[in-house]
Amino acid sequence: MPKISELTELTTGVVDTDYTVIVEDDTSDVTKKVTMAEIKKYVATVTQAVPIVAGSMLPRSTNGCAALARVAAGSGQPDMSTLDFDAASVEYAQFAIPMPSNWDEGAITAKFYWSHPATTTNFTAVWGTQAAAMGDDDTLAAPLGTSQTVSDTGGTTSDLYISAATSAMTVGGTPQPGDLVTFQVFRDATAGGDNLAVDARLHAVVLFIGISAASSS
Repeated sequence: MPKISELTELTTGVVDTDYTVIVEDDTSDVTKKVTMAEIKKYVATVTQAVPIVAGSMLPRSTNGCAALARVAAGSGQPDMSTLDFDAASVEYAQFAIPMPSNWDEGAITAKFYWSHPATTTNFTAVWGTQAAAMGDDDTLAAPLGTSQTVSDTGGTTSDLYISAATSAMTVGGTPQPGDLVTFQVFRDATAGGDNLAVDARLHAVVLFIGISAASSS
């Protein structure tokens, strides 16, 4: 077997089907080949937060939320940009992000940053999200994955509330690193746990995605 220093150097990008050499961790001292795809399974994955503000979202073409609005503040205070979601029906907004080349293709969770105008009783809103992935030469009519929701309770007019994270959401389609992923967010005003009698104002969503230290491109 030639020395490593005598091997031809790989000058192009490493892909999942490329091989490397390992030595089994036992007394046999056997040398074997293994694909980079297999090696990547053992590389640590970290969670990265991806913030998306309301101004980066659009109401869906059907059953969309209200257009982007500005909540005026007092002197020396910041105005807030929000998307307002109805208290009686399910309304939606969407946005898309190109995923990084080292996305682990795994499930994603989300937190919702929101507020509400004045109301007297019942302050819980149910927020949800789902997503679809599209790669090079894929159809734009990609199916959205199963939605995940989270309930959060407000109470004070024009205070900011931050929900807990949703359960893990599986992205629809055939997700791959580098895909364009479209996210759909909504308020499920028809859910039994949603009892906020006024519009819920969405300020931002933070996505939590898995990033691998290994990249296939």
